[in-house]
Amino acid sequence: MLADAVARDPKNAFLKGDLIRVEVEVDGVDSALAKAQAFAKDDPGNNIYDLISAELYEKAGRPKDAITLLRRLLRHIRRTMRSRLHFPVSIRKLGIWPQRRPSSIAG
Repeated sequence: MLADAVARDPKNAFLKGDLIRVEVEVDGVDSALAKAQAFAKDDPGNNIYDLISAELYEKAGRPKDAITLLRRLLRHIRRTMRSRLHFPVSIRKLGIWPQRRPSSIAG
């Protein structure tokens, strides 16, 4: 029934998360982790699958695997944020961004 809901709404990450959690009960942790990885490949911009996988590792008594996954996710988020923070520098190089403060607010 949940798989049918995911088939009807394939972009719904929350339904997919529920399906992964049910997969643990039906086929075990390794099968659920494989399903999470498959969903993550189809939706690379969504971190929910890594968070769910870390949750599954922790519940399965594999905290080291959970920590490793969360550290990798954190590195990815930091890299992504760093690249987004460089955006104004690119604008400045294009000459769109003001080079100096206007004289009306200069101190």
